[in-house]
Formats: sequence, structure tokens, C-alpha cells
Amino acid sequence: MWTKLSPEIRLDIEDTPFEFRWRPVDYLITPNLRYGRTDVMLGVKFWKLKVFSYSKFDEFERLWTGVRLDLNLNMFNKKLSIHIQERYFWGLNDKTFDQVYLVDFIMYKVAKNFHLGVLSYGQWYINQEINEGLLSVGPIVKIVLPYNFHILLTSGKEIFHRERYITILRLGYKIFWKNQNKPIDFGV
Repeated sequence: MWTKLSPEIRLDIEDTPFEFRWRPVDYLITPNLRYGRTDVMLGVKFWKLKVFSYSKFDEFERLWTGVRLDLNLNMFNKKLSIHIQERYFWGLNDKTFDQVYLVDFIMYKVAKNFHLGVLSYGQWYINQEINEGLLSVGPIVKIVLPYNFHILLTSGKEIFHRERYITILRLGYKIFWKNQNKPIDFGV
């Protein structure tokens, strides 16, 4: 069982296409390894596509920077969401290799604050064969909480290593920055 804890703080600047995201610690727990990583993203939105400059570093002094592309499609009065996300990271020191991530999901809004769906999560180093990477598929649940918080939980079976499961728990918090010289609304 692999477990990933990933709190995320997100700043959306009203009336602009800009977005900032920060994961102070993206913590991975595996049977043989436990380590934390910090992620920083600065994005801009064009139509339904978001493009992020994305950098990350971990406690093993590995450092990456790259690009993240998010395509979000909503259908049937925003009840059905399709999210396609691709990331490419360049390793910035001799301890890191280039990486590719694919994170895709389909979610249906069952109730006002409750979504269900399916998530696929893939991760590969560029020098790996496709079946040496990580690819899991499983159910996803998103619960929207008061005060701009949400919880996202998924657990999927790993395709290439059948005895392994990947579980991700993310607590998200959105900060809305109102433009036009108005005060910042921290959502409380």
C-alpha cells in the first residue's frame, strides 16, 4: 500500500486568469520509504486550459521544474466533470531524472457538496519502460466543506504491480483575492 498526504493552499485572483498553488508538504508513505516534498505552482487560464509553471523539491535534495497542463470540461449543467492533466518535469541536479505524470479523472456531482468518479494516476521517469512506472486506476470521492475547504480521497489498484494499491488524501483550501483594491477574503 502506498499512501500520499497532500495538503494544498490555492490562491485565485479574482478578475484575472492567474492562480497560485502551494503544497507545503506532499508526503509519500510506502512500505520501504517515507519522504516529503514541497510543490509550488503558478498558473494562467486560457479558455478551459490552465498552464502552470511547476517546481518541486524533496528532502533528498532532488529538484525539478516543469510544466503542467490542465484541461477541464464540464457538461450536463456542470454535473459531469472531465479533467485531463499532464506534467513534464526536468531534473535540475545530478540526483534527479526527468519525469512525466498523467492524472485524469471523470467525476459526477451526486449532491451539492459530494462528487464521485474514477481517477487514473500515472508517474514515470523518462528513462523507464512504460511498465516500470506507476499507473493506478480507482474510485475518487470529493467532498466540498464549508469555508472553502474540500477533501479528495482516492484509492486505486496499481496496474503494472498488481499487489500494490495507491491511496491519495488531499485537503484543499481556496483563498480568494478580490481585485480592485478590496480586502483579501480568506474564506472564513
